Amino acid sequence: MVQLALDEHADALVIAGDLFDGERLSFPTERFLIAEMGRLEEAGVAVVYGTGNHDAASIQRRAGSIGWPSNVAVVSGPTPQRFPIFGPEGGVVGYVTAAGHAGPRETSDLSLGMTRASGSEPEVALLHSQVSRASGSDRHRPYAPSELAHLMGAGYDYWALGHVHQRQMLWTDPLICYSGNPQGRNFNETGARGCLLVDLRDRAAPLWTFHQTALIRWEILVVEDLDELPSIDALVRHVTRSWETLRRADPGEASTDWVVRVELRGPTPLAGELRNPEEREFLAEELAATLAALWVDVWISETHAPVDVAANAGRDDTLGEALRLLEGLRSGRESVEALLPDELAGLDQASGVATEAYVRELLAGAPAELLTRLLREPSSGGAS
Repeated sequence: MVQLALDEHADALVIAGDLFDGERLSFPTERFLIAEMGRLEEAGVAVVYGTGNHDAASIQRRAGSIGWPSNVAVVSGPTPQRFPIFGPEGGVVGYVTAAGHAGPRETSDLSLGMTRASGSEPEVALLHSQVSRASGSDRHRPYAPSELAHLMGAGYDYWALGHVHQRQMLWTDPLICYSGNPQGRNFNETGARGCLLVDLRDRAAPLWTFHQTALIRWEILVVEDLDELPSIDALVRHVTRSWETLRRADPGEASTDWVVRVELRGPTPLAGELRNPEEREFLAEELAATLAALWVDVWISETHAPVDVAANAGRDDTLGEALRLLEGLRSGRESVEALLPDELAGLDQASGVATEAYVRELLAGAPAELLTRLLREPSSGGAS
């Protein structure tokens, strides 16, 4: 990001919180940050950094003691601060107003204290906030919650937002954006990651472009149609074709390294072998080499031996009754809630995920799994 700011002759770099994660700040990281901010100082690029819930002043005390270069302004409290941004000729080319999190659980709407000052220069608002109805906000705690309607009417030309890691534009006039995080951390953060380059010289028509910065990308590759793949060689070729198709649509950068979760789904004659951890580990290593990935994780939660569910649905035994019950749950004829215990293993009630939706996800592929477990010889239909 620093190099991009230098290459594009940016006037300012704004950081919308969570630069640190709790108290995790090593000596090498501190040195690295000071050196990079120093490069921007030499080029006359201002840095405005407003803290978030992970690097709030009360938990990241060392960050407040860093010997930041003179171009870095840190806002670690809820009172908005407005900073002039100077251009290469020395004149003011705009302003950045920022508020920060003093603690890790900020429940107040910090945006309410941020209103645009009168003037003809572009005005940027910088805030770590969960905007209601933003995509992906359900995966984050509602800290410093704000309403899109207020942001739209506060008078700023651009809201630079942090907290929700999914890059998205909430509004275009004024420009209200989450840039996402510059580096994905796990399989919940797939897709291109980076930052936004915003040009406000024409306040009536701001320009913005996304730039990838992640050195490592996480990707989930779902692979189906496994029923006619009798060998590891055939399976590896099939996975490789699926990967190549995905990469044609989104090739990433030339320098991108990949960490890939391969999710195998559906019936496969290799179901027995895939249940063996050693076999999966061998497959993962071979796929990593074939896909040129740093690491591959093979998931088989929805694979099973080839079975004919329809042919067994009319059975007059426990298996047939179970298959009919599963079909009733799938179609909605049976109530999920009526069959559940008071507490359901694996369901995080605090996450807000609906119990019924969770159970229906668990039941995906359940009829085939049931047949696989209860039939000795699926091809002949003999019950165990």
